[in-house]
Amino acid sequence: MSDSIKLNPQIKTVSIGVSALQEIKIFPLSISDQMKLTELMKDVILRFLEGKEERKDKDNIAIIDELAAIIQENVVKILAFVCPEQPENILDLLTNSQLSEIATIIYEDNYGGPIKNVLSLFKKEKAVLTA
Repeated sequence: MSDSIKLNPQIKTVSIGVSALQEIKIFPLSISDQMKLTELMKDVILRFLEGKEERKDKDNIAIIDELAAIIQENVVKILAFVCPEQPENILDLLTNSQLSEIATIIYEDNYGGPIKNVLSLFKKEKAVLTA
């Protein structure tokens, strides 16, 4: 047996930086962390939706400011789930497109792919039951 460690092939590498690029690793979520992240995202969405009545009289800039504040408060928490080795100043290093790339990886690897697999299993089970 070899003493080498086999790394999870689902670990992705993303280049971040405004001028000089550096690579960070994006890890897949454990089931426990996925549940925690899902709860955090639910709380963020509910917090924004709860203020809907108060926002009726606000202009678009005020609404965007409110949404930006909610995102700013939570983006580092979200990144901590998938990037435990992140630089301390990660927000200073990320561009919008790099953050979007990370968000896409988080969704596709932890939500989108598994949802497709579960739906496929339901279709297969339905075919077996109706045969």
